[in-house]
Order: sequence, then structure tokens, then C-alpha cells
Amino acid sequence: MFNSLGFHKENGKLNWLVIFISMLWGFSTLGNFVRATFMRIPMLSDGYGFPALYTLYTVGLLLALPSILRGLKLRSLLFPIAILVYYLISYSLYPRSAPYLDDNAVNFFFLVLPMFFIGAVWNSNELIKPLRLVSLLSIFFSIFHRLFFASKLSAAESAHGDAMGPAYAILPHLCLITYFAISRKSLVDIVFTLVGIMFMITLGTRGPVLCYGLFVIMCYAFALKKKGALVLLASMIPVGFVFLSENFQQYLKAIILLCKQYGVSARIFDRILTGEFFDSSGRDSIQDTLLSKVADHHFIGYGFYADRAMLPHGRDEFGRQTNIYAHNLVVELWVNFGRITGSVLFGCLILLIIRKLLKSPNQQTRLFVVLFTCCAVGHLMLSSSYLEHGLFFLLLGLLMTRERIQLISPKNRMAYEKAH
Repeated sequence: MFNSLGFHKENGKLNWLVIFISMLWGFSTLGNFVRATFMRIPMLSDGYGFPALYTLYTVGLLLALPSILRGLKLRSLLFPIAILVYYLISYSLYPRSAPYLDDNAVNFFFLVLPMFFIGAVWNSNELIKPLRLVSLLSIFFSIFHRLFFASKLSAAESAHGDAMGPAYAILPHLCLITYFAISRKSLVDIVFTLVGIMFMITLGTRGPVLCYGLFVIMCYAFALKKKGALVLLASMIPVGFVFLSENFQQYLKAIILLCKQYGVSARIFDRILTGEFFDSSGRDSIQDTLLSKVADHHFIGYGFYADRAMLPHGRDEFGRQTNIYAHNLVVELWVNFGRITGSVLFGCLILLIIRKLLKSPNQQTRLFVVLFTCCAVGHLMLSSSYLEHGLFFLLLGLLMTRERIQLISPKNRMAYEKAH
């Protein structure tokens, strides 16, 4: 079974690159479960969780490094070198950013930027089976962690609280399993998809729900064959009837009451009921502050992490630090590179995505481009920062690299060419 999942090469040796990427795929979900487990072991604490995960990451990277280096082209180094140069230039562009550049250097160059190289050697045909297994485990253990390790919400917290981190962490796994549920109609994938959707909604964060909806639409357009697309459309009909029902508000109120009784977040249902689902949650003021700073900076911006230095810090009603980044990819690019240069860079990103979706003959590659676009670019248009988003750099590596059909074995290549 282990061999059939693609963790071995044809010569019987372990495929450390596939193992390492599979480990990364579950890092934010299964890793959280490992940390929570460490916290509940006598004589141990959370102080052991992060070192254990970083050690595992380092060992996996070293074992996979020979395969990564063999798969890289010399031109693949140009982009990371350009990023490094601009990182150093950022110190002089906006000196107030220096503390943020110092504090984030290790995380960026050790955890985030290396994902570009993973994207550059990405082989969708080799990875899709092991990543499906990791996604199934991630959904299962995320729900298990929430049920048995997380505390239940009070009635007030249920109406307004959310769990943004876990919601965005489970999003790529739910998207991948949804693809399998639609395209292959496996009972296991269908059950995990339905349970995963309900779980993500009860985490109370609107962004992942919107990104998931975008994935379903783009998957229908680019990553599904006609039969799978028809299944997807048919599954949306009951949802449409519920939304158009005269008793829709009563359904929502009943769901909100049920969520409060079981101590889970009803924030999304509450926002739909009150018509505030698409409200910006105060982020317009953040972006207005940054836009006023870059009004006269057209071709040269303030450098990396400048938005952190420009914005005032505060804490919300749950004690979380707020206003620490732009919460929008385009605005962050404008701050970092200037309005015109940032717009050109974002335009190039969109063109690369469109080109890959239209040119790639591999359905699995188109699937992952759609998935990464929704889970990285879609996420970054609503929240987070691309300088902390490894999946965004993985997408860039995948977009800037030619299709790696040559890495497929001769036997699989014949099947691939026959299927496509």
C-alpha cells in the first residue's frame, strides 16, 4: 500500500521528495494536532512542539534536497536571487521596516521562499495520490482536535467568534477532496467533503468559504471533465432551492440556535442573516491608510514589510493583534513596489495563471493551479500577507516552470499520453 501511494521510486528506494512535500502538505493541520498532543503529555509542554516540527522539516528538507537540486534549472534561481536583493534594498527604502525585516528573515528564507523551489519541481501525477491521503487525515484530525481539544464557545462567542487559522489551514485539503468527490464519486471523498464543508463553516470565518466557492467555480471551468462538471452543477441545485426558499431566514435562525447549543461558531450564518456577510470588518481603514502613503510612489515602493511599520497596532475584543499588514495582495504589492510596478507584477501573476490553465495538457496540473490560486491568491486578497504564505511562492514556482512530463516513468507516460 505504501508503495502504491507513490512514496517509493521504481527502483524500490524511498522517494524523499514526495515524502517531504506530503509532510509539508499536512504541516499546518497535522502539525497543530502534534503540538496539541505534546501539550497534553506529562513532563512536556508546547515548548517542545515547535522544535519537534522544525526538526522534522529540516530533516525532510535535507533528505529531499538532492531530488530538488536535480529537478531545478539554472534560470529557476533568478527569481529567488531577485527577491534576496530586493529584501536587502528594503532596509534603505524605508528604514522603519528594519525591525520587521530582521524578525522575519529566518521565517521567510527558511520556510516561505523555499516553497518556490518545491513548485519548480512539482509533479502533479506523482503527488496527487499521497496528497489525497494527507488531506483525508488532515480533515479527520482537524475535526478530532476541535471536538476533543478545543473548548466550546459561549453563546456570545458563538455569534461573533471565529477560528481563522484552522479554517484557512483546512481549505486546501477540503478543495482537493472535493475534486475527488466530484470527479471520481468515491463515497469516502463525498463524506469527507460534506463533513469538511460543515466543519469549515462552523469555524466562523467568511474568507475560506468564499475561497472554496471560487475553487468550485474554477474547478468546473478548468479542472473537471464534462461528466464531473455535470455532477457539480447537479449538486448545486438543492443549495439553490434552499437559498430561494421563503423560509430561508427561519432555517438560518434554527441553525444559529443549534450552533450556540453545541458551542460552535454561528458567525457566518449570523452575518448572512443580518446582511453583513460581505462587510470588510474594518479593513477599509487599514487600506486607506496605506493607499495615502503610496499615492506618489508609482515605480518604487517602500520595500518588504513596510506596511507593518506604517500601520498602528491594536488588539481586538479577543485580544488578538490587529492592523499589522495590508490584508490585500494588491495593496501590499503597491506598498512594497510602487503602484505602477505593483500593478504590473499582479497583472503578470494573473497572466501566468491564465496561461498555465489554458496551455497545460495535464488535468492534475490544472487542478493544482486552480487549488493554489484559490487558497493562496484568493486568501491573500482577503487577509494574510504573501511574505508569510508559502503556498503563494509554491504557486509561483509551478507557474514559472514548464510541464514536468519528462519526470514521469515511461510506463506512466504512455498511460498519460493515452488519457490526454
